Parts: sequence; C-alpha cells; structure tokens
Amino acid sequence: MMRFFSPYISIFGFGLLTSCSVLPDSTTILTREVIKEGVGMHDLNIALTNQLFAERKLRLDSFIQENYIPAIIENYQKRIPDSINYKKEFPNIVMGILPVIYQKKDSLQNVLNIQQQEIIGQLNNSFGNYTEATASLQDLIDSNIRLKNAKENASNSIFKLITKDKLDVKKIEESIEKVLKK
Repeated sequence: MMRFFSPYISIFGFGLLTSCSVLPDSTTILTREVIKEGVGMHDLNIALTNQLFAERKLRLDSFIQENYIPAIIENYQKRIPDSINYKKEFPNIVMGILPVIYQKKDSLQNVLNIQQQEIIGQLNNSFGNYTEATASLQDLIDSNIRLKNAKENASNSIFKLITKDKLDVKKIEESIEKVLKK
C-alpha cells in the first residue's frame, strides 16, 4: 500500500516545490539599495532639522539685536525720570538691562533646543522602526531566494532522476524530503 502512495507523494512534493512565488535573485540587491537610500534619507532629515534650527537661532539673535534691545532701551528711556542725567547714566542702564535681555535670549534658545531634540528623537524612533522592518524584509527575501534556489536544485535533481532510463521513486522522495526539511 505504501508503494502505491509514494508516486503520489512525490508528485505532490514536486508540485509544492514549483508552486511557490518566484522572486528574482536581484530582489535582494534591490532591497539592500532601498535600505541604503533610507539611511541616506534619515541622515538628510537630521541635517535639514539641524539647519532649520540653526537658522531659527540666527533669526532669534538677529531679532534680539535689531528689534528687542532697541525696544527695551526705548522703553526704559521713557521710564527714566527727568531728574536723571540720561547720557551719564546710560552705561549703567544698559548694564542693568543686559542680564534681562540675555536671560530672555537664553530662555528662547533653550526652547528651540528642546524642540530640536524632540524632532530629532522622533526621527530617530521612526528610523529605528524603519530599520527593524527593512531588516525583517531583507531576511524574508533572502530566505525566499535561498528556498527558490534549493527548489531549483531539487527540481534539477528530480528531473535528472526522471530522465534516466529508470524512474527511482525512492531517490525522488529523498530529494523532496531534503528540500522540505530546509
């Protein structure tokens, strides 16, 4: 009874081997290139974020120098009583105002730094997820290519066994079992 089912098992196994989807060997190379491109895009995102915040910091400095300081000084000038000699006391007034200005500037710079680090953190988290996903995809594709190559080798071996003068079902079963165990 077992000899009767052996050819059917062999044909079923051969059909199983040839029925899986086919990926070209170049797919693995293509996915590696896509992964490299993803790394480049991540580096570009980080560089652009750093550039954006560097520009914001420069604009902040420019605003403080060109707008904020003159406005603060003008505001303080309006508050100075007429009894104080403005020209004589101006250096002291400026020295009293500068710590307030620098404290405000440092506070705003700190807000920009925190925002920059949050964005970079989000980019790094997203890139970590991308890296994990692409590594899994690459492993899956590599495994599929190895399986495809093993199937082709098994098919070639089976074809060689079938084309000989005599059909050796036992060797065909052994070849199929080797492929299925991989």
